[in-house]
Amino acid sequence: METDEYLNVFIDFFYAAIFAVGLDKAFEIVPNVLWPPHEKAGPFIAFSAVFALVIGDWIGGRDITHKFPYRKGRIRFSVDVADAICAFGALRLALADPIFIWFLAGCFVLSAAWALCVLYEHPNPDKYKGHLIAVTGTDLLAAILLIGGYLFGYNFQTTGPALALLAGVAVWKVVTVALGNWLQ
Repeated sequence: METDEYLNVFIDFFYAAIFAVGLDKAFEIVPNVLWPPHEKAGPFIAFSAVFALVIGDWIGGRDITHKFPYRKGRIRFSVDVADAICAFGALRLALADPIFIWFLAGCFVLSAAWALCVLYEHPNPDKYKGHLIAVTGTDLLAAILLIGGYLFGYNFQTTGPALALLAGVAVWKVVTVALGNWLQ
């Protein structure tokens, strides 16, 4: 097994632990969402959107890393680890503390930096170059929207427009990952 493959396995195990925490949290809240439904629906929607974003982030990153392995030091790997730590913070706090939005915005900023690292390591990534540039731009825009919403006082666990924004960002991330897979 090559060194880069060990790095991929490490990231996979790291995300597996994050997904386990996410599933644990999901099973903790599902009974509370069922009755009475109005009290916990907002945090559940926020948590579900964050969980979808974390899964999409891992799938998209893993897919591109498979096509464009780590090169030129370990900068992108370090960004991967930092992104996973932010994903853990966002997922862990999504039900408990509105500060989770800062962790989620950190995931988007790190995802944009990660896409730039791919372009640095692989200057001519064929048809993926436009996709990586789009990922960088949309992830930075998502981070700005989320932080802006937080600073303007939206509670992403209870406020309808903020929940809609969070759900929209989750859908956009899934579409971006699907677009990357479609370009294959």
